Amino acid sequence: MPDAPKIPNHKPSPTLPALISAAIAAAMFSWLAIIGAGCGPGLGAVRVTATATPSGSPTGTPTPGALSGDVLIAGGIDSTNNAVAMAEVYDPSSGTFSNSGSMNTARAFHTATVLNNGTILLTGGQNAAGTPLQSAEIYNQSNQLFHAVGKMVAARTLQTATLLNSGQVLIAGGVGSSGIPLTSAELYNPSTGKFTAISSPMNFKRAAHTATLLSNGQVLIAGGFSNASRTTVQNTAELYDPTSQTFTTITNLMLAGRFFDQAQLFSGGTLGGDVLLAGGHDNSVVTATAELYNPTSNNFTTAGLMTITRMQFASAIIQNGQILLCGGLTNAGVVTPTAEIYTPGGVFSPTGNMTDSRRFHTATFFPSGPQIGLVLVTGGQDSTTVASTVNTAELYDPSLSMFTPTASTMAISRYGHSAVILP
Repeated sequence: MPDAPKIPNHKPSPTLPALISAAIAAAMFSWLAIIGAGCGPGLGAVRVTATATPSGSPTGTPTPGALSGDVLIAGGIDSTNNAVAMAEVYDPSSGTFSNSGSMNTARAFHTATVLNNGTILLTGGQNAAGTPLQSAEIYNQSNQLFHAVGKMVAARTLQTATLLNSGQVLIAGGVGSSGIPLTSAELYNPSTGKFTAISSPMNFKRAAHTATLLSNGQVLIAGGFSNASRTTVQNTAELYDPTSQTFTTITNLMLAGRFFDQAQLFSGGTLGGDVLLAGGHDNSVVTATAELYNPTSNNFTTAGLMTITRMQFASAIIQNGQILLCGGLTNAGVVTPTAEIYTPGGVFSPTGNMTDSRRFHTATFFPSGPQIGLVLVTGGQDSTTVASTVNTAELYDPSLSMFTPTASTMAISRYGHSAVILP
């Protein structure tokens, strides 16, 4: 496989070992080696209603059920360059990880979505060969087993999964089996366990974009890249209307094209209902820019600059509506341990460093339970090689502006995995 392309206008980062030999997948992973798959689990999961019992045969060995407030960590790529099916659960009471069986399919850069009945929907991603997956499955926390569900309409990786107020899951875009980003979208109906195509596609091809459920029930779809070589970066955005099942282009453009960025919705305060979009790559550089989308004005305005450039980082809403942004790859091609806080209506300010440098990691906020107010950060890579994949985890305490290691490490090293709190 040829060397991965360099990120323009900054120090090139070392290439990852070839994940696949197939030509289409090789092309896909040439850009993945440099820019990665963002924070797959951080792509906008929200709670959704579900009533059906998943179909298919369960995998794994039944064990005592995971508890509400535990964190399910699943899939990813390990330090030997293999996609993994193994899952584990983090217990905030003890600060330790325990085995939670295996998915039906090894997958990385997938989506994981919490359903209102307590199960977790995992969709798509890519396998050990780097091929986009069409499969999906459900995790049942009562017995810690995974059940296969109906296949998606299209194979997808780097897609988004957004849970609508209606109880259905909107799955949009991503890189398809041809290696080209998709305009297509589909809905998962938890009452039937099936996926159906949305007849009206998005207006632009998108992968590594963001999707955010707004307070009015619509979904903001923003940014992403739209060709296989990622040379076309979208500064466009559109709204999905669940009532009409249509996508409408927002006339006002984003202030910057960006992909592998982060998007967070403010639920209250001065920015209640607004969406922060920060960082990412604009095909020229890794950026420090940030902007705010206001649903009332349907416009984007500047939110200032992050303290450093970041992509492949993680973010989480924390106390007082502040946002933690941590780690990632900088424009200098360095994986950073730094972190910062965005205060609504304010500025970005540095906070304590992580104990490990990380990219492709996860950040999960505990709204309740024994570690209420803390943020769990798991896995990732501490440099730009697969061998640098870590099994460490740490907790951020906003009151101390400090990260500390968890009581134990994960069972395996992984990046491009998912992490969701069990309800």
